[in-house]
Amino acid sequence: MYDLVIKNGKIVSGTGEKSFIADVAIKDKSIVKIAPDLEDGVKNIDAGGLVVSPGFIDMHTHSDIAFIQDETCGSKLFQGVTTELAGCCGFSYYPSDDAGFERLKSYTEEKEYIRYVSKSLGEFVQKTEAMNKSINWGTYVGHGALRASIVGFGDVKATPEQIEAMKALLDVALSEGAFGLSLGIAYAPGMFCDTDELVELSKVVAKHGKIVTSHIRNENVAVFEAIEEMIEIGRASKAHVHISHLKLGYGSWHKTEELFDIIESSRAEGVNLTIEQYPYNASSTGLTAVLPNWVHEGGIDKILERFRDQRDEVIKGIEGSNSFEMGLDRVMVVSTGGFMPEADGKNIREISQMLGKSEAETVIYLLENTACTVPTIRFTMDDEDVLKIMSRKDCAVISDGSAYNIDPEKMSFKPHPRNYGTFPRFLKLNRQHQLMSLEDAVYKMTGLPAQNVHLENRGILKEGNYADITIFDYDKIEDTAVFNHSISKPIGVEYVIVNGKIAIDQGKLTSERSGEMLLQKS
Repeated sequence: MYDLVIKNGKIVSGTGEKSFIADVAIKDKSIVKIAPDLEDGVKNIDAGGLVVSPGFIDMHTHSDIAFIQDETCGSKLFQGVTTELAGCCGFSYYPSDDAGFERLKSYTEEKEYIRYVSKSLGEFVQKTEAMNKSINWGTYVGHGALRASIVGFGDVKATPEQIEAMKALLDVALSEGAFGLSLGIAYAPGMFCDTDELVELSKVVAKHGKIVTSHIRNENVAVFEAIEEMIEIGRASKAHVHISHLKLGYGSWHKTEELFDIIESSRAEGVNLTIEQYPYNASSTGLTAVLPNWVHEGGIDKILERFRDQRDEVIKGIEGSNSFEMGLDRVMVVSTGGFMPEADGKNIREISQMLGKSEAETVIYLLENTACTVPTIRFTMDDEDVLKIMSRKDCAVISDGSAYNIDPEKMSFKPHPRNYGTFPRFLKLNRQHQLMSLEDAVYKMTGLPAQNVHLENRGILKEGNYADITIFDYDKIEDTAVFNHSISKPIGVEYVIVNGKIAIDQGKLTSERSGEMLLQKS
């Protein structure tokens, strides 16, 4: 007898192929039969009028320790996400050599969880594998972690010996099961590397047949130059390169055709270039992004030192930045970590008026009183551009967020709504704007990301694959999380099944914690 049978659902396979009505039978962790009129299982779900799709795959997250912080991972599970990949934008909790281990620990913002910083992916797995997980979890190797460990936080060119040391650590991590290399070259210490360093590291990734994802150097006025750098890395290394959270920020609005031409021409010459996007007009990053690059050299202690000793130069740099030109009224503080709670949810211009300080002084004031830890939401994009990028079938849907608790009482801050609403929001926008067929929309959230990261036996509904399944009402599904009320679960997701176990049952969280740590062996 089958363990579970999903009856009468609209099967959207994740391949982009036409949907059909059938039953899905599950035994243990696997899909064992897809056909009409199957016999009953130990448990049955009536999916009449609902879409039965693969569980959504979020291939770009910051859930590096989310399952440690909150095993329910509710903000993602309620969206229909069954698999997350962390270690993005150059950050990961590993690896390092012996000499660089303390530097790697200093790279970790969440000091409460510093004990999970590890010298290898294998060590990180050992520290965390016994912990309950509601969804599947995999990780990339962060270039920032490699550089922090081997080179440090200085604005210096890596020596040939240092590059070889980074390559050796990377090679081991990829062999242990990391899904690829992530770059965060808009952030320190990654911003201090040159293209040659990235080409050399990407050659290691190419040898393993894996992916290089990148938060590129600039997503605003110099976005096209930054994309060209990624194309050159792919060209020179032969690695699969992937642009994280593709966007046209302030200074490059309404240039989607130029953007698409660059993508298509690179592919035509043989570069394996793929893309992803979250369906919002605002990004989220730390307030330190407003600072000029030179201020970041040496890490947080050096930044704070420059606030004291070179304050006028720092202020001048802030006032000459792209962020300042855009307007700091577009930069909203998420949390000051309790330092100035009345500033939470307000933009820098509003806070500067509250304090009676200039906007640049306000930036410094907040950073120097929070150890440079002020998450922000930045309204940098144009809605028309967002929709045009979203309408591409080859653009994976990602959250760029973390898995948080769904209970507002258990959250100390209000994060970007993408943490709670990304996938239902995309489906709602697709329905409202008729961007593409339902089958293609589901492909962007399932089969495509699985294909991008070579995730085997997931992302497609077919016999023999793992039973990661999301069941939703396409006519009703939508996000409810908004910028001033982000901790809010979406509607329309009725069931979520992870490795054959029901994690969301008729819209309610169950006690099942059946997620697994995914390792991709080379």
